[in-house]
Amino acid sequence: LEGQDILPQSLREQVHAQLLWSQLIGRRLRPSVQVSEEEIQEVVNRIVASRGTTQRRVSEIFLAVDSVLQEDEVQANAERLIEQLRGGAVFTALARQFSQSATAPQGGDIGWVQEGQLAPELEAALANVQPGAISPPVRTLSGFHILYLQEQRQAEVGDVALNLKQILLPLAEGAS
Repeated sequence: LEGQDILPQSLREQVHAQLLWSQLIGRRLRPSVQVSEEEIQEVVNRIVASRGTTQRRVSEIFLAVDSVLQEDEVQANAERLIEQLRGGAVFTALARQFSQSATAPQGGDIGWVQEGQLAPELEAALANVQPGAISPPVRTLSGFHILYLQEQRQAEVGDVALNLKQILLPLAEGAS
């Protein structure tokens, strides 16, 4: 923090404000959330159907291209970021600083995604990347993505469906 000229007290205050916000949202929104048994069953069925599919834990840096005139400049910026990453820069730090995605505050972490959940261009790029590696810049309609494949696994259901029902069923019953 000191190296970034950030006061520890500022960080404490920010975390405190985030905790208070979470509590406020929980108190105001939780009573109005209604989860039906049908919705729970739909999620359970989706989890069971995903057994054996590939799941990837992915992070991203997204650089928007707002006009065709910017494309070369944005692509050059993406290439510079990749050079920094290859030189040892930390992906999460660069994502927080440069990414224009909603995931930027989380260091670009998209989380675990099922095969087929991302845009086809991103899926194709991830198919050519090994866990722990970074993709070259991937152009989509909205801009350039740099993807970091953290981990990859085959989806297993196990007791997830049962645990999900145990967690969500009281919510559904409480809403009735």
